[in-house]
Amino acid sequence: MILQIPISKESYTESVLKALGSFLDISNKEAEVMATMLDYNILILNSDGRERLRSRLKMDQANLNTYIYRLKKGRNLIGNKNNLSINPHIIKAVKDKSITFNFETY
Repeated sequence: MILQIPISKESYTESVLKALGSFLDISNKEAEVMATMLDYNILILNSDGRERLRSRLKMDQANLNTYIYRLKKGRNLIGNKNNLSINPHIIKAVKDKSITFNFETY
């Protein structure tokens, strides 16, 4: 079965991440954080990247740090504290424009 889901260009990245949310174990807000990183080409979360992300999300530093901590804990963000980036597998899933689920019983 193929299920076609129409998504606007503007909300594509966030919609895909939200759809994958239960598989990635992320909240809608965490999906929004990663979508903003991808949509605004914030590839590295160093001090400059964090500031740009906070500005785009209109979020205070403490809240952003909480979301970053959760994403890092779930391996959705990888790297060290001053050099975090989105897991390449997630980037690939978002850019592929198609996601396939195969279910096997055991």
